[in-house]
Amino acid sequence: MGMEFDIAKHESEIIKVQDTEYRGRRLVDIRVYYLNKTTRDWYPSRKGISINMAFLDQVVVALRQLAAEEENRDREGTAE
Repeated sequence: MGMEFDIAKHESEIIKVQDTEYRGRRLVDIRVYYLNKTTRDWYPSRKGISINMAFLDQVVVALRQLAAEEENRDREGTAE
């Protein structure tokens, strides 16, 4: 384990993508973390999902298709 990526949502929230293990299963956890203003530490929120690594390729394909569709919408919107 150990790979971890942080995506800034805004100054008090990040989206953390990390590989984890739970009950012997390898997972990808995508979760919103919030900043505790008193301690300045990041804490996980309930907003998120854990995906079994067995489904990761399918999820990546779906996300790429969504990104391509969004890119097409953006292009069509600017062409008008």
